[in-house]
Amino acid sequence: MKNSTEISKATTSTKKRSRLKRVFILLACGFVLLPALLIGIAAGGYAIWASGQHIDAKLLPTALSAPTFYDVNGNEIYADEDSYVKQGEAPQLLKDAFVAVEDKRFYKHKGYDVVRIAGAIVKNIKSKNVAQGASTITQQLVKNTHLTSERSISRKLREIALARDLERKYSKDDILNMYMSVIYFGSGAYGVKSAARTFFDADISELSPAQCATLAGVVKNPAGYSPV
Repeated sequence: MKNSTEISKATTSTKKRSRLKRVFILLACGFVLLPALLIGIAAGGYAIWASGQHIDAKLLPTALSAPTFYDVNGNEIYADEDSYVKQGEAPQLLKDAFVAVEDKRFYKHKGYDVVRIAGAIVKNIKSKNVAQGASTITQQLVKNTHLTSERSISRKLREIALARDLERKYSKDDILNMYMSVIYFGSGAYGVKSAARTFFDADISELSPAQCATLAGVVKNPAGYSPV
């Protein structure tokens, strides 16, 4: 039989192991919960800040907004050239081509695509470079009308916030039409109407399937993929 000293030592040892186990569990919980808590606080703060970010309708291309041109003397030049893509004006194949090339999940997301963002993060980590931006068509419209091309986290966060606001206020077709009205195709052509005239001397309603695919592909690299 064990004497009282041995029993006391065994009891002390058991208590030490129990304390160490509790400390280990607390530390493990801390390592798991602390990052989650910080992420939750950051997400909450961003949500509050993002709710105050709003689209300026005056900066968006619409049927009511058209550029005004002036000569060297400051006199207005009449320009009968409408660059805005109105509802029902663009053939479905042209719209499908842009969605296929630029934003396959365009009709599913609410301004930003979590799936694409996660994929871009993985690719950027693997390449050790910021090669993927994961911008949706909505985000590209926001960047082209409201923001600069600066590469920073703050600009990207504002872009996402404004994209969410844009999606709440306009339909998907409106957003796609506005996007096609301002995107740059190279050779001085801004907007798909101008690009169709510049490259094919055609109205967008006259574009062939091959021409629709070409215009959608050009925007990835206007200089490198230009038909000219």
